[in-house]
Amino acid sequence: MVTKLEKLPKSKVKIEVTIPAVDFEEYISEAYKAISREIKTDGFRPGKAPRQVVEQKVNQGHILQDAADLALRDSYLKILGEHKLEPLGNPEIKILKLAQGNDFVYEAEIFVLPEVILANYKSISSKILRQKSKDKIEVSDKELKDALNWLVDSRAKFISVKRAAKQGDKLEIDFDVFRDGTPIENGQSQNHPLILGQGKFMPGFEEQLEGMEEGEEKKFSLNFPEDYHEKSLAGQPAEFKVKVRSVLEKQVPELDDDFAASLGEFKTLGDLEKSIRNGLKQEREAREKEKTRIAIISKIAEESQFETPEILVEGELDKMLREFKMEIAQMGLEFEKYLTGIKKSEDDLKKEWTKKSQERVRIGLVLQAIAGKEKIEPTEQEIEAEAGKVLQAYGRAEQAQKNIDSARLREYTKNTLVNEKVFQFLDNIEE
Repeated sequence: MVTKLEKLPKSKVKIEVTIPAVDFEEYISEAYKAISREIKTDGFRPGKAPRQVVEQKVNQGHILQDAADLALRDSYLKILGEHKLEPLGNPEIKILKLAQGNDFVYEAEIFVLPEVILANYKSISSKILRQKSKDKIEVSDKELKDALNWLVDSRAKFISVKRAAKQGDKLEIDFDVFRDGTPIENGQSQNHPLILGQGKFMPGFEEQLEGMEEGEEKKFSLNFPEDYHEKSLAGQPAEFKVKVRSVLEKQVPELDDDFAASLGEFKTLGDLEKSIRNGLKQEREAREKEKTRIAIISKIAEESQFETPEILVEGELDKMLREFKMEIAQMGLEFEKYLTGIKKSEDDLKKEWTKKSQERVRIGLVLQAIAGKEKIEPTEQEIEAEAGKVLQAYGRAEQAQKNIDSARLREYTKNTLVNEKVFQFLDNIEE
């Protein structure tokens, strides 16, 4: 077998393979044997018919194609091993010569993992870490006050009152929406909660409810916003019929020692403030640590030298699109309607994300290269423990086995742990 390798741009390799006629004849013989086991020939058991008999029943081109498939599978795997190539995806195969009594020649083009010439990652990491260490992380009094106000607000209660509704009150209402006297689709609701002043309804709606009391009904007209998601209603007038079922006043607890003690862990308000300040600082430190990691690995990826395989960029774009669709669905929106609203297609989104996708791919390859150079690898015990955390989320073992591909889970877990260990290695570099 003769093999010629040619490196192409964008981390692609072209391989031309020539299998001499004498060697290819062995694959032809194998093809005849395989076919003889599948066809019925009078006087012969399956697989025992002579080649001459099989030739009379089967098209020669069919035999040659089967022989070519056998030769391709066998030789392709040998070439990958001999040349230590790591293919990304399936090869593009082109048969150049296939005929009885001749050499078998084919060409394969494959994307391969590029050779990564790493930048001086230790120096880059050390420099950025020194710069970041000068930044002081502090929690301002305003941040503490905002956190305390949120905590108090989250413990607020709503008490039914017999008075006119005002800003900050919670209302429970029934409403119907009409267009030219006809109810609009999905324009009705019963016992619908809203808090006056939050502005979650269309402009002007909440203002109409101020001053209304329990049991009171009201009719009024408003125009839908010009940018309303339902295009047929955008900017159009509509009639509203509303009944207030209840008015509830918000009662916020006093921010004092008793409130702190009610949370179960603190004796005084000072203890609570100290705990919140420490928690806010830890959150800020975690965010800054993540920012620092991103800055380090992005700089290393930027200064390292290697080609970015298109197949990996496309794969990352597909992943980004899947994740985005899930986010849109979680917001209660239909993806196709969302695209219509923003006047874009999936291809438009992918074009916008291409640079980000390339950055992600480069970062992934750099992390892999550093792990290889520094011999960073998780133990089997670490992989099993981390994978076990994922399985625990499913509750029952039989349910996990049904829904999770264990091999893919193990590979994903291993890659995640490798990346984290590389980041930890970079976090602690001192030069």
